[in-house]
Amino acid sequence: MDADHAQPADLDALRAVFDTDSCEPPLGWDAVHAFEAEHGIVLPEPYRSFVA
Repeated sequence: MDADHAQPADLDALRAVFDTDSCEPPLGWDAVHAFEAEHGIVLPEPYRSFVA
């Protein structure tokens, strides 16, 4: 499993649910990794790729 990248179809499904025109820009991988480290968790895929 590639923990840094979601399957394109999974990301497409998330984009279909959220209004991407009104969303904030992606956080980036550094911010996702920092959040995970600070909270001692790993966000589930494909959500972590979606917010990155």
